[in-house]
Amino acid sequence: MGWTYSRDAPDTLLEVFSVRMYSDEIDDISAAEFDGEVRVTDIATDINLYNPKEGEKPVLPDGTLRLTGPFRCIVAPYACVHLNLVEKSRNLEVCNGEFELSPYVNVVPYDERLSTLVSGKHGFAIINFMLYSCAVQAIVEVSLVTTDHVHGNDLISCPASLYGYIHASNDLRSYNCAYDLKFFQSVLFNVSKENPKEPNTSDGSKIVPLSRSIVAVPIKSQLIIKAQLFDAGTEANIADDTASFMAATSGSESRIIGGIMVKVDWLIDPFGTPGTIRPCTGGKSTSRRKRLSEAMSK
Repeated sequence: MGWTYSRDAPDTLLEVFSVRMYSDEIDDISAAEFDGEVRVTDIATDINLYNPKEGEKPVLPDGTLRLTGPFRCIVAPYACVHLNLVEKSRNLEVCNGEFELSPYVNVVPYDERLSTLVSGKHGFAIINFMLYSCAVQAIVEVSLVTTDHVHGNDLISCPASLYGYIHASNDLRSYNCAYDLKFFQSVLFNVSKENPKEPNTSDGSKIVPLSRSIVAVPIKSQLIIKAQLFDAGTEANIADDTASFMAATSGSESRIIGGIMVKVDWLIDPFGTPGTIRPCTGGKSTSRRKRLSEAMSK
């Protein structure tokens, strides 16, 4: 019998920020290619976080995997992260194992930056994550401004293709060291100058093709989107700034960063529809909604 997300659902969400690869037998880990999986199992289903596309480097310059998804936030505290990754050219197993989150198996502190190691025969991987005690789901969409416009003293034209990065983080905890600042951000977009991306056109909009678009955001914190993007044709700067969004239980909002618009849809229920809250009565769900309401009002 499968799990059904209902009014008895847990009120915590898991955010996997990055998975960093290590192996003494691989000279340049950022140039390596890996077969295998990064998969999370929560109360409802398996969620794949690693699905490299043809023509894309599966490892980013900082040695972390190019993660994809999830298609919804990971519901906790019962979850298991599975890693099984083999370097393709030499068939080297770098990591093979799992990390289980459970109040009965592996007690993990809430709302703290945490890292855990999954080893293999020829190396290991480090998972950087947070288990939020009270969080909501943010669905991020980034679109190019479709007309030429002035930003500061510069005239910005809408590019045909672009490169650069877009990162998502939050201000629940301050960043006190370089490691946290580097590896506890969700990479939504990371494209090199050599392989720029064209925006997806939809209803006249030009949507930036994000590799990840859904992140968990703790209540009473801000989602912070940092973008540094360039026009591949002219190398002109499109965006180089941040935008902040206060966590909410429903609704949507947008911010302009240079030549892009960042839209965020908020969802209290990862299994629901953006902009809505499921009606509920009694049981743990009422307690959960009450806790969320109290947290938001403090």
